[in-house]
Parts: sequence; structure tokens; C-alpha cells
Amino acid sequence: MAMFRIQLADGERNLKTDLKALNEDSARSAAEKWFDGARWRIVAIRRLSD
Repeated sequence: MAMFRIQLADGERNLKTDLKALNEDSARSAAEKWFDGARWRIVAIRRLSD
């Protein structure tokens, strides 16, 4: 598992969160699932460590 930093945006507001996932696709999928129905959109995903 790797650690990923997810950056999200909703207009002027920004949010950063870290999560563990197998790969970037898994991290993106998890973030999209957690914020489903919200206005937040994924701006960037960056791998922090393995």
C-alpha cells in the first residue's frame, strides 16, 4: 500500500487529505466515492510514499 495526497477544490475552497491505497486509480476511486454528491472535485493526486 502507498500513501497518496489528494487535493480537492470547491470553488474558492480547497481541501487536502492523505489516504492509503494500492495505486493512484484506487486512491482516485476512493476519493470520488467519499465525496460523491458533493461539489468537491479532485484537482491533484500525488504519491507520498510506498
